[in-house]
Amino acid sequence: MSLLPTVCIIGAGPSGIAVCKALKDKGIPFECYEAGSEVGGNWKFKNDNKMSSIYKSLHTNTHKDKMQYKDYPMPNSYAAYPDHQKISEYFINYVNHFGFRDHIFFKTPVTHVKHEEDGTWSILTEDGKQKYYDVLIVSNGHHWSQRWPKPDFPGKFTGDIIHSHSYIDPNKPIQLTGKRVVILGMGNSAMDIAVELCRPGISSKVFLAARRGAYIIPNYLFGKPLDKIATLFPVHTPFWLKSLIIKFALKLGVGNVEDFGLQKPDHKPGAAHFTISQDILVRLGRGDIIPKPNIESYNGNKVKFVDGSEEEIDVIIYCTGYDVKFPFFDENFLSAKDNHLPLFHRMVKPEFKNLFL
Repeated sequence: MSLLPTVCIIGAGPSGIAVCKALKDKGIPFECYEAGSEVGGNWKFKNDNKMSSIYKSLHTNTHKDKMQYKDYPMPNSYAAYPDHQKISEYFINYVNHFGFRDHIFFKTPVTHVKHEEDGTWSILTEDGKQKYYDVLIVSNGHHWSQRWPKPDFPGKFTGDIIHSHSYIDPNKPIQLTGKRVVILGMGNSAMDIAVELCRPGISSKVFLAARRGAYIIPNYLFGKPLDKIATLFPVHTPFWLKSLIIKFALKLGVGNVEDFGLQKPDHKPGAAHFTISQDILVRLGRGDIIPKPNIESYNGNKVKFVDGSEEEIDVIIYCTGYDVKFPFFDENFLSAKDNHLPLFHRMVKPEFKNLFL
């Protein structure tokens, strides 16, 4: 009988399959449960696990040299910032190349997980089967449970409201051609969708609204991929120094976002996620996208903003992020209230020596 622990992995997305490969290399027995019919998680377009938030025009905003696994480089034929189809293909090829597809149970959602008295984990799947494992690794992702502003804005909006999770293209899930659209949010999805909709012949007006400002960085700065330049910082560079250098570089190479009508960030560079977009500031500068502060209230098809301005709007797209959820755990056992889940090295819950998130 093997003395090695048995490991359960929930999710065969980018993190889940990397864990599978590492365990296979060490000869540790493992099994992976995936709700969909293929690996890749969020990068599988129209994933039948119903959790993918991929839109048709999506490209990675991380350079391929930074995104690839060290032991399996992306092909030279891939663009510097590949589209979602190439990324999905890459993950499928990774699993096939290292030969652990037979360790993944596809179309097998985990419905409940319990920590037993003997320290093992009982795993119940949708088909009613139950198994026990010594170690549990959770890789279920967090870009699937839509987050909406709470409380909602006062009043009633009579147009259409969707979350960016549902957005596929200007024709799906709703028709956006010729429409007046508000994009609410300052994250990467908000930038991508706003830039796509403002192109000639698509939406008649595009407004970009947000409750706070953000630092916007391009894919390329001074002709070089910015995320590759960032690796030039020594590992132990103090935050204050790194932040100061980034602020100077952005001011020199990009400019201040408030000069384009956006709100001034209320934090230092690096204190929150950067927003990545090569095109958004150009589109704002051309007037293709109209900047607005946060929404204040609704009145029929009219949207009032906190600066007192008001616009007639047909569609609002909430790009307001996601809630971190673990639907297979009892909420009183483990949850991330307000997306807060303290973890050692962002993956270990110290009270459980055999649980990794």
